[in-house]
Amino acid sequence: MQKLVDNESGKNIIEHCIEKLVQAELNFIPCIHFDSPIWMIDSVLQTQQPEIAIRIRCHDFSSPLEDIIAERISDKVMDKMNNKNFIILLDFYDSPINENRLLTSLKNFSGINAYKLVLLHTSCPENADWAAPNSFSLVSSRDDLKTYFKLQKKYPDLKYGDYTVRLKPSLEGANINYYNTYLKIFYSSTDDYYIGKSTLLENKGVETIKGVYQEIIDSDVYKSPDFSTGDKAIYDCAKGIIEISNHVKPIEYGINHHIELTGTQL
Repeated sequence: MQKLVDNESGKNIIEHCIEKLVQAELNFIPCIHFDSPIWMIDSVLQTQQPEIAIRIRCHDFSSPLEDIIAERISDKVMDKMNNKNFIILLDFYDSPINENRLLTSLKNFSGINAYKLVLLHTSCPENADWAAPNSFSLVSSRDDLKTYFKLQKKYPDLKYGDYTVRLKPSLEGANINYYNTYLKIFYSSTDDYYIGKSTLLENKGVETIKGVYQEIIDSDVYKSPDFSTGDKAIYDCAKGIIEISNHVKPIEYGINHHIELTGTQL
């Protein structure tokens, strides 16, 4: 990435963004990649922020490289500023769970004496392709959180970072036929991931999602309308109080419910 500098202030893009965040009095933690350009790393280190996160994309490489990466983090980042609290983010994204690999990574990076060690991982499906239309289906176990709790027994200070239920979507054509899509909501239970899915929108999808939401609130995994804003909206849709006709709202409701639920579990 090119080091862009504002001609008036003399600040580069990183310094400019952090300055604006501070001016807005936002509570934030700057995050850099372990392999970010040196100028970018130095720009973050020179700020007044007491905590800095370092993201390590473990899903992009094999564990034998981790010794080299840990050494780079110590030499290029942590040893430069001993007055900062560094948070190491071990990002496994949606990689298949391999407990031995997770333990190896935890062992490798716990040795660099970071302020916090955070596991980022998800077993939530990337999309709803496998869910049957006009139904509320169990699609995956929440092995991400289950694995974290298991690892926490050996690493009690390990923290958990959640991807919620909205992963990076695959690239699609710019001209998508709205009526050839489904309304869908990802709903988390304590142990599993579920998907509620309408019929095609051209086949009364707006009407059928109401019945799917009714199936959700009738299920054993539904919490209550008072549990979260998302759960209240699901209930209201099932009862015909509100109507869902776009893709954005179900995503919003599913994420809201998931964050509230995961917060109670941690």
